[in-house]
Amino acid sequence: MNPSRRQHLGRRICADLDGMPTAKAKTFDYFVVMLRYGRRGLEAVVDPEITRREVVSRILTLEYNPEQIAFVHHVTSAGVEDVTFAIIAECARIALEGAEPMPPSDRLAALHDHAQDERKNWERAQ
Repeated sequence: MNPSRRQHLGRRICADLDGMPTAKAKTFDYFVVMLRYGRRGLEAVVDPEITRREVVSRILTLEYNPEQIAFVHHVTSAGVEDVTFAIIAECARIALEGAEPMPPSDRLAALHDHAQDERKNWERAQ
């Protein structure tokens, strides 16, 4: 193909492209939860319909074991963000809000038991 023919073909393709309707870019937003199973490997849970609230809920109900979570990524059309620490912190905050404080008498008993265990361990070490 000679150079003038190539130019003509290029102009024609560009003119055709100019007349085409522009497609809107699709946006997406989802979470990837990577679970570590030791020797058995890793499992990525990817569900486009899951929200941040649902990820937190699944961690709180132990559907996703917090000790097995390798990372949580928030994937959007703009990029990928590592939100592992933020989601685990949110789960901890929610769990602590629901926990009732220990009564003073139980706290003293727990301290006494702990001190007694420490004495036993120290005596065994001697």
